[in-house]
Amino acid sequence: MPESLIIPERLEAVKDVPVSVSSHPAPFGDDAPGAFCVMEYWSYVTGQKWTDSPANCCPTIGAYLRRLNDITDQAMRDRLKVWVTENAERIARTANDGNKQARGYLAADWSVRTALPVWLDAAGATEAAEQMRSLPQIVDASSSRAARDQVRAMRKTIGLKAYWEWRAELRVKVKASSVMSR
Repeated sequence: MPESLIIPERLEAVKDVPVSVSSHPAPFGDDAPGAFCVMEYWSYVTGQKWTDSPANCCPTIGAYLRRLNDITDQAMRDRLKVWVTENAERIARTANDGNKQARGYLAADWSVRTALPVWLDAAGATEAAEQMRSLPQIVDASSSRAARDQVRAMRKTIGLKAYWEWRAELRVKVKASSVMSR
């Protein structure tokens, strides 16, 4: 069995252990871990050294999964554990496929041109939202720097203090609405 695939005995040993927030200490000896984040789970069930940044996954994907793990609720972490398990071969193929940087630009592009405008619209900054949507696609270092500069300029236009205040208020509203909708 290739090293990148899930080890059935390890998968069975942690099947009832929920994924939790943050990093966790390595299990002692051959013991199964009693707690883990999604990437520690991945490293354990695939036989890697205990870490939340395993070598058998693209660092960009690993960073995304760690962040999602830490900012979401338990139901989503439970779904992440299932998704990682079901997509083991796909994840393992990303480790050294040469697409780390392209994935980073894709994530930056989505964050700036898709996610940020949603927040801006919700905050009533519709002009700023449209400005972010109309930016050129982020595909390389040059377009990334240009987008970064536009985001910084937009923050100044809104007013830095006001930006952080409405962001904090909006997070509270979003969290409250997502809790209420369950």
